[in-house]
Amino acid sequence: MHEFQYAEFYETRKESKYSYMKNRYLVIIILFIIPSLTFAQNTGLSGRLFDTTYAKPVVYATVSAIRKSDSILVKHTRTNQQGKFVLSPLPVDTYILLTGHANYVDFVDEIILNKTDSIQNLGDYDLLQRGQVLRNVIITNKAGIKVKGDTLEYLADSFKVKQGAMVEDLLKVLPGIQVNKKGEITAMGEKVEKVLVDGEEFFGDDPTVATQNIQSKVVDKVQVFDKKSEQATFTGFDDGEEQKTINLKLKDNMNRGTFGKIELGAGLDDRWQNQAMINRFKNKQQMSAYALMSSNGKTGLGWEDRSKYTGSNSGMQMDEDGGFMWTMSDDDDDGSNWRGQIPEGITKAYVGGLHFADKWNENKQHLNTNYSFGRINKEKRERSLTENLFPGNTFETGDTTYSYSSRNTHRLSGRYEFTVDSSLSIIYNLSGRLSFSDWYSTNQTANVSSNEIPISIRNTINNNTSVTSRINNSLTVNKKFKKTGRTISLNSSFNYQKNTGEGELEGNNAFTVGGNLLGNVIDQQKEDDYLSNVLSADLTYTEPLAKKILLKTSYGISSDKSESGKKTFEKPIGGTEYSDLIDSLSNEYDLSVVSHTVGAELKYTEKKYNVTVGSKVRYSIFKQEDLIRNQQFNYNRINLFPTLRFNYKFDQFRRFTFSYSGSTRNPSISQVQPVQDNTNPLNIIIGNPNLKIGFNQNVNINYFSYKVLSARSLYAGIYGGNSINAISTNRTFDEQGRTVTTYVNLNGGYNASIWGGINAKIPKTPLEGKLNINGSMAHTPNIINDVKGTTNTQNITLTPGLRFAKDEKFDFNIDCNVTYNNTTSTLQASRNIRFISLEPTASISITLPKNIELETDADYMYNPPVGPYANSFNRFIWNGAITYTMLPKKNLEWRASMNDILNQNTGYERTSTNNYNTERYFQTLGRYWMIGMVWNFNTGPMAASQSSAPRPPRGMGGGRRRMGR
Repeated sequence: MHEFQYAEFYETRKESKYSYMKNRYLVIIILFIIPSLTFAQNTGLSGRLFDTTYAKPVVYATVSAIRKSDSILVKHTRTNQQGKFVLSPLPVDTYILLTGHANYVDFVDEIILNKTDSIQNLGDYDLLQRGQVLRNVIITNKAGIKVKGDTLEYLADSFKVKQGAMVEDLLKVLPGIQVNKKGEITAMGEKVEKVLVDGEEFFGDDPTVATQNIQSKVVDKVQVFDKKSEQATFTGFDDGEEQKTINLKLKDNMNRGTFGKIELGAGLDDRWQNQAMINRFKNKQQMSAYALMSSNGKTGLGWEDRSKYTGSNSGMQMDEDGGFMWTMSDDDDDGSNWRGQIPEGITKAYVGGLHFADKWNENKQHLNTNYSFGRINKEKRERSLTENLFPGNTFETGDTTYSYSSRNTHRLSGRYEFTVDSSLSIIYNLSGRLSFSDWYSTNQTANVSSNEIPISIRNTINNNTSVTSRINNSLTVNKKFKKTGRTISLNSSFNYQKNTGEGELEGNNAFTVGGNLLGNVIDQQKEDDYLSNVLSADLTYTEPLAKKILLKTSYGISSDKSESGKKTFEKPIGGTEYSDLIDSLSNEYDLSVVSHTVGAELKYTEKKYNVTVGSKVRYSIFKQEDLIRNQQFNYNRINLFPTLRFNYKFDQFRRFTFSYSGSTRNPSISQVQPVQDNTNPLNIIIGNPNLKIGFNQNVNINYFSYKVLSARSLYAGIYGGNSINAISTNRTFDEQGRTVTTYVNLNGGYNASIWGGINAKIPKTPLEGKLNINGSMAHTPNIINDVKGTTNTQNITLTPGLRFAKDEKFDFNIDCNVTYNNTTSTLQASRNIRFISLEPTASISITLPKNIELETDADYMYNPPVGPYANSFNRFIWNGAITYTMLPKKNLEWRASMNDILNQNTGYERTSTNNYNTERYFQTLGRYWMIGMVWNFNTGPMAASQSSAPRPPRGMGGGRRRMGR
């Protein structure tokens, strides 16, 4: 369909009117004589006009049918008392349908009248009153896009997707929204963090769980907005925390029924992927379950997130409309590599989970419970070569490692919310985790001087088992008063964590001392215990001081107590049991921190901007005790946490933000323990009990602009930060070829980053283009062999890209990352590293007749030889797949795919930082093929919904068409 502009349309209409007056006799012949020859069938158009504001029919409105080819008025009529109209007879042709009324905005639609039609029912056209348009900011284009306040809304039926398409396919055709091959979503230049379904984010923190498991035909609207934090929503005091969110508004009755997806796939060389997900919606009640078994690196239903199977301390939350939200933070679980990067090692995953959510008592009580289980087995081989820089000399470290790990994790989370009345609510959150881990590794390391003289050799075997348990509780009471803006919140929490582990370390080490190679044998047993209890309470009060000024005050108290024990045993001479304690490698350490925090902020709000300024003051009492050596390290600290935020909204889709904040970083208990960690005998780590609290300052500046009709997004930002008493390291290379690292406080460090980009359609072409830029720099102080120095790193990446899409038949994407890297060190200026790396990617999807689809994508990586990296690195990964869709609803898909067709998938990484340059190669999944099927199923109203409903509307102006009122 084509988009019609008002000016062009009415100019054409004016010309046609002039032509009509000049050639009135010819027009009479065209309108009355020629059509009579084609009216063998009673063809025509019918429909109804409806007032969206007052929900009533629009009477006595003019409805005209204008032939598209020559803009000739063929027939016109007026609506009756029911708002209905009939244009008949009409010859077979393509028409411009135009509605007109003095009180309503004109509406234009393009209609194709086929010869097989009789009276074609167009359904309802919703019209907007002219006065209503002036009072509200509402933009509608040919694709059914509306702007309501801060929400951009897409009418799903206005966009054409293939039958059986999922929500992800729908998002790909929406202007301003991009979906990459990993399923990550970008809306108006910003990454989408959450996807809700009818206001509820179901089943976890991965947006792709919804977009890849719900069919697009059940979606009525796609809404895009920035969701504020829970505290900001309650108090009205913007804390600057927002997340780009998509809400999938289902069609009427689509929140009832059962739907899901089953996928089976297998290939040779022990490659398989089987998964199932089932969801049952019953009005306000949701029940979901999923299971996954795979050996191809997939550990979750969506992105390969490392937190997918064990996640983080995440639990569902309920928003103000009763929608379910999940929070997310990183954990130490490592199911797979971070989003989209090359996964390391060969992984087998067995994961599953259950979810239940319901609301009752007139929505006053909400309950969410979630359980998940994950078992991840990973096998990995890797090798690395490191150049170590020291004042006046260098040496190289060659390392080869094999490791196998297995982790079983159970997680339970829940949320209960009780809305006592409109002013009082009580919220309780619970999350718990229990995990069992086994780890085994063998390692071979050799250190040689710059002239290749052996310094030290290490051969070790490590095996370890551990158990981790964690429970987090929080209780929040929110109270609103009669005076608007006056609120009080009380939040209390108790967090408990316990880790226990034991293992054995065996090693044969050799050191060059005085030109002689001396041997050293290690045979030790290690026990590690950690216990932490954190109890805290925060009271927050907001008070409007004036119409535009809001005050927030807060007080918090917290008690953090942790105990850490490290014991290392060895066998006595001639003995068989590990019974002798090694004091130098053992420790029992207690750390206690009691903090009092007082804060105050003022917020000034105007129509287009708001300013927030304030600070928190924290008084902390530290008590550290070394139980084995009977030593105590106690001190007190006072820290400031200043904040300044400025937000300016030029309009709905153009804004500028500035923020400044200060924060502290406490040393961890492992960093303050004055005991050696000799897990790697050639790299000894020792804690420092005299570490001070670090203080960080951060500045963020952002600009964002988006044009709805042209789908052009423009964004830019800059970040800067510095550190005072930053926790850094002092590395010393001793005469035995060992590196001894201890923690110290250093000043003078700072870092900065920039980002920006533009995404838009290229004028007069079917192409969409983008140009993104990202850059960063860091000035990092360090101490090497007691000599102070700095390492400076800079990198900048340009990413131009193009996309060409033709309906749902063809989709082509190409991006090219060009990165400039620069690393310099004051220790050895001759070892500065500068190089340009390339990482272009491309993907093509073609839909052929007979429901056949071809897909292929390719990734190329090139790093040139430079400095210590003697060889260039090239990697070309090419994947391909063919799918065949069947069944009347197109919900069964057969798929044959091949991963890494050229078998070049080698894991590779370069690291140039501090005083070393490392080149690492690691094992990853190479070429394999797989044949499988995917079945999408649904029952109830979801199954009754037909994606082959009448053609989506292409109207412009003050209305949209609805079917079947």
